[in-house]
Amino acid sequence: MQVLVNKHLEKYNVELIRTYTLVDKRFKKLALILKYWNKMHIENSTQRLSSHAMVLMLICYLQIRGVLPKLQLMNVPETPPIFNFMKVTYKKNSDHLTSVEGQQIFPLNVWFEKDLAKIREDRESTDNLSLAELFIGFFDFYTNYYDPKVHVVSSCFP
Repeated sequence: MQVLVNKHLEKYNVELIRTYTLVDKRFKKLALILKYWNKMHIENSTQRLSSHAMVLMLICYLQIRGVLPKLQLMNVPETPPIFNFMKVTYKKNSDHLTSVEGQQIFPLNVWFEKDLAKIREDRESTDNLSLAELFIGFFDFYTNYYDPKVHVVSSCFP
């Protein structure tokens, strides 16, 4: 369970990840294994990736493998729900107080398919890879094929 207070965008993220756990049972297991691996193999918590970053990397990898669909691109309505995300920048004053320097509003499309029946109907996954194969494949992909200078981890763009 996750409790969110005044975290409207995070609500969409939690629901999206929850939906992926319902689409393929291996996703949740792999996410937990990767979180555990991350914690056990990188002792300094400031040097390891956040759990959320690991989950996003996993979603991206599993989409590339065809294990998970791209829920944000399925059955998109003509007017998808938009969340206005506000970015506020602050500056320090001479007396060490901070003041608002600027505000920007970014409209974010928060649509994704939530209907499991539609997802399963549209799903084309025919893979039967084991957890071990997907786990090894995850590290192989990010070690040998992913170039952070060229690629971006995304769970929504083709």
